[in-house]
Amino acid sequence: MPPKSKLTPEQMDEIRARLAADPDLTNAGLAKEYGVDASLISRLRHGKYAPAGDTPAPAAATSDPALRRIPLLQIQPSLLNPRRTFDDEGIRDLAASIAAQGLLQNLVVRPDEEKPDLFRIVAGERRWRALELMASEARLPIEIRDNGVPVRIIQADAAQHLALALLENLQRVDVNPMEEAAAFAQLQQLDPAKWTTRTIAEAIGKPKGQRFVQQRLALVERLAPEIQQALRDGKITFTHARHLTMADFKQQRDLLKKGVGAWSAERLREAITGDLVPVSRAVFEEAAYTGQIVENPETGTRYFADKKQFMELQRAAAKAKAAELKKVWAWAEFEESYSFSHYRYDQVDDGTAGAVVHFSNYSGIVEIHKGLAKRENRHEDPAEVERRRAEQEQQEARQKACERLRADLQPLIASDPAMAMRLYFYELGATHRHKSPARGLSGDGLLKNLVNGGALSKLAGHVGPVAQWSGRHNFKEDSDPATIWAILLQMPEEAMATAIAETIAAGFNVAYWSEGGISPLVVALARHYQVAIPEILLPAQRDIEDAAIAASAAAE
Repeated sequence: MPPKSKLTPEQMDEIRARLAADPDLTNAGLAKEYGVDASLISRLRHGKYAPAGDTPAPAAATSDPALRRIPLLQIQPSLLNPRRTFDDEGIRDLAASIAAQGLLQNLVVRPDEEKPDLFRIVAGERRWRALELMASEARLPIEIRDNGVPVRIIQADAAQHLALALLENLQRVDVNPMEEAAAFAQLQQLDPAKWTTRTIAEAIGKPKGQRFVQQRLALVERLAPEIQQALRDGKITFTHARHLTMADFKQQRDLLKKGVGAWSAERLREAITGDLVPVSRAVFEEAAYTGQIVENPETGTRYFADKKQFMELQRAAAKAKAAELKKVWAWAEFEESYSFSHYRYDQVDDGTAGAVVHFSNYSGIVEIHKGLAKRENRHEDPAEVERRRAEQEQQEARQKACERLRADLQPLIASDPAMAMRLYFYELGATHRHKSPARGLSGDGLLKNLVNGGALSKLAGHVGPVAQWSGRHNFKEDSDPATIWAILLQMPEEAMATAIAETIAAGFNVAYWSEGGISPLVVALARHYQVAIPEILLPAQRDIEDAAIAASAAAE
C-alpha cells in the first residue's frame, strides 16, 4: 500500500504530543507507523505542515494501518493519567454523542507492563468512560461490541506515558488552572532539563507563553493546599489565586475563611499588599535582603514580604548615607520619625549648610534634604523648638492612629450596605459641625474595582478611566445610555447593594479635629463593630464619647 499523502488533524495532534514528549523519535519510524511519507513528519516536526481540506477522523477509518481494534474489556485507565475528576453529566452527554455519531476519535494506549493482555489508556479516558457507561446499559455500538475499540498502540515507558497524558490533558478547553499547574509541575519533575517553561509552552501550542506557564507553576509553589483545592472546586477564580500567591500560607487561609472568592480583585490585592513594601523603595542592595520577595502577577511590581527585615536594612542604609554626606556638607544627620519636620530648618546657600537623611518609621521611605540650616542655630527659643517638636510627634501619632482605625472600619462598612446607606444620609445632611466621615459619593465616577471584576462588572465595556491616577471610571462618550440603563435594570439587588456599600466605604475617612477629637459618628461606628479606638484619638471631653455611645444605644 503506497504511503498516504496527508495526516488528519487528530494524527497531527498525536504526533506533536509524541514529539514533544520524546524528541528522539525518528521521522522514518513515525512515517511507517502512521503510513505516510517521512517528509510529512519532517514538515510537521518543524511546524511547516498544514493539510488542506477537511479529513474524517481516523478513529472511524478502520482501514488505517496504524490502528487496531481491541475489546473494551482489555482497556483500562492508568494511574499515570493526570486527570482525576470527571463530570458524570459530561460523560453521559459524550455517550449520547457516540450513540448518535459514532466514536469520532480513537484512543491511544500502551501495553500493560505486567499483564500483556491488557492495555493502559494514554489518551482518551473520557471516551473510554462513555463507552463503559454505554456497555453497562447494554447500548454499546454494534461495531465496537463486535469488532472492538479503535486504538493506536504506542510503546512508551512510564515517563513518556505521563508526558503524553499530561500534554493530551492540556489540550482540553475546559482544563482547570490548578490541573494545568499540577501538570506543568509534573513535567518538570520528570526531566527539569528538558521541560523548561519555554519547552512546555511550545508543547501546548503557546510558543510565546512562558509567562502563562510561569503563572501556573506559581500556583503549585506558592499556594497552600486548601487554596489549591478551592481553585479546583471553583470557590475562587484564577485571578484570586494569582493574587493570593503574594501572601504567606497563614494569610491565605485567613482570607479564604473571610470569603475571598466574593471579593473584587482590587480589594484582594489591597488586602494583601497593604503590609508589603515595594522593592523599589529600598536604598540598600537587594542582595542584602534574605526574606521572601513576592510579585504582583498583574503589574509585575515586586514586594519585600518581611517588613521588619526591610525596615532594619533601610534604617542602616539611611544612617550610612548620612555618614557619607558628612564628607561633603558642613554637617549631616540621620533623623527618624513619621515624616520630615520642615519647620525646623531653613534653606541656605552658604558654608554652614548641611543635610538630613530622614527615615520614616511608618513607611520606610528615605528622603535626603540638602542645603539646610537648623533654626535653633539661628537663636530660636529652645522652648518653642521643643514645643513644636512635641506637637509634631503627637500629630504624627494621631495620623497613624487615624489610618489604622480607618483600615479597620472600612472593610466592615463595605460589607454592610445598610450601615453604608446610613452614612450616606448623614453625609447629605452634615455641616462643618457634624464632621462627617462619609464622603464616598462626592467623587466623580465609578470605583475601578467595581467595574473590573466587581459588582458592576457588566458595565466594564462601557466605561473608561477618569484619569490615570483617579481609580474611577466614567461612561464612555460613545456609550449608549439606553444600553447602560438596561444593564443596570437587570442587575440583582444584592449586586447593587454591594456596589453602594463599597462606594461609600471607599470614601470613609477618619480625621482628628483639634476642637474635639475624631467625629462622634466614627466613635459610634467603632462601638457598633466592636473596634478598639486608639486612646490618642479620644478627646479630653468624655461627654462627646458618652453622647456617641448613648446615640448608638438609642438606635439599637
